[in-house]
Amino acid sequence: QKVKPIVKKVLGREVILQRINCNLEQGSGGCSYELLPAPRLALKLYWTGLQKEANSASGDSYISFKVDGKMQLVILSDGMGSGKAAAQDSQETLTLIRQFLEIGFPLELAVRSTNHALAIKFEDDIFCTLDLLMLDLYSGEASICKAGAMPSYLVTKEDFSVFSSGELPLGIFPDWKPDIKKQKLKQGDLIVMVSDGVVEADGYKEPWIESYLSSWKGSDLQQLADSLLKGALGSRQHKDDMTIIIG
Repeated sequence: QKVKPIVKKVLGREVILQRINCNLEQGSGGCSYELLPAPRLALKLYWTGLQKEANSASGDSYISFKVDGKMQLVILSDGMGSGKAAAQDSQETLTLIRQFLEIGFPLELAVRSTNHALAIKFEDDIFCTLDLLMLDLYSGEASICKAGAMPSYLVTKEDFSVFSSGELPLGIFPDWKPDIKKQKLKQGDLIVMVSDGVVEADGYKEPWIESYLSSWKGSDLQQLADSLLKGALGSRQHKDDMTIIIG
């Protein structure tokens, strides 16, 4: 806490503590600190969802974490079917890709390695979807990777665009190669990620979400997530797990 204000004054910008290493117990009597400039962007997430009726667990799983204090990941996975087995599969998918990224794998290699591991483990006709956003909090460059996932949506002050769905889910072909798209984001942009239970609920087709988002003029993002879920539910029972993430 004493070092940060000094570095801030010298650099003329905010800094964050990335890493601290002290060897006092070993008798060296020294500490080293790694400070980074504070990122330009921040990603706050809003979530809502429902599990399939009569099921005790949702097959949809998601995580958000940072790598090296620079990259923030948001990953949504949907296990095949619903219930505890699907939940276990989707959670394992998220755990694998997080581990690969945290030990330093580049994004493409992390996704390919996860797919290869799942293809070896899963039995025939067992798979998981992947909907991944990796945002560089300093440059604003986002990497978007989909495997069998639903479209996601970018809402800006000036425009509205759709990132198309991925073709094959993870765990089918061991040598599958991911298609990673790049997009520049800025503060105030919104990314909306949904599972298939939202898109296909109540007999709707995909454009209903596009229409809703393109005309939305509010500012409460949790209310937006809740409204999307309410719109997906309609008046019928939901036949699949539903997850909506807005950031």
